Amino acid sequence: MRYYIDLNCDMGEGIGNDSGLIEYISTCSIACGGHYGNRLSIEESIRLAQIYQKNLGPHPSYADKEHFGRKSMKLSPEEFKDMLREQFSLFFGIAKELNAPVHHIKAHGALYNDMFHNQELCEHFLDTVNEYVDHCNIFCQPGSQLGKIAYGRDFEVIYEGFADRRYMADGSLSSRSLPNAVITDVNELCQQVLNMVKNKQVFSIENSLVNLNIQTICLHGDNPKALQFAINLKRFLKENNIEIV
Repeated sequence: MRYYIDLNCDMGEGIGNDSGLIEYISTCSIACGGHYGNRLSIEESIRLAQIYQKNLGPHPSYADKEHFGRKSMKLSPEEFKDMLREQFSLFFGIAKELNAPVHHIKAHGALYNDMFHNQELCEHFLDTVNEYVDHCNIFCQPGSQLGKIAYGRDFEVIYEGFADRRYMADGSLSSRSLPNAVITDVNELCQQVLNMVKNKQVFSIENSLVNLNIQTICLHGDNPKALQFAINLKRFLKENNIEIV
């Protein structure tokens, strides 16, 4: 039996490996000024995605370059929306100039994790998205509040698993402050992806099985081993009748 999976990666984050990673993925989420990025980096990333004919979308985050968007922020609803508007206006403006269709929106870091549980934050996020697009794909985790609310508001929801992160028993990602939250062994990474794609399951850090029905896998581009992981993962998936599409 042959399986198919989308492989996405975050880009435009100043790591310097985008031109290598782009060959091994099908979708990229581009930093748009919150945790990283400016007009130049966004334009470069969009053009790269266009050359290689990859799906692309913005990767908004808390406006927190100091912590790379991985620290939650307490903001009023209007402060939160203004923060997103600044990032979306920049990204969507450049995408329009380059005639680049926007495939999806995927939040980054702490914002992504906060919207797993926080319903109000999800509503404000989607309200702001609607100011820029009527409908688009929303990337989020299975079981997240964002997925439930987005689906109820007629967004297309694409559920996501993570190749290089460990999970909690409720299906959320384990905090990066916990030991071994990030997978650093390529064999373990490949086995986790295989289990997610073929069995729709992942082992939690408590060693319990978590059901995950996903359509896309994320490989973090800021991992120092990202390119090595991408090369090995694509080969491993092909050997196991899984095609990246």
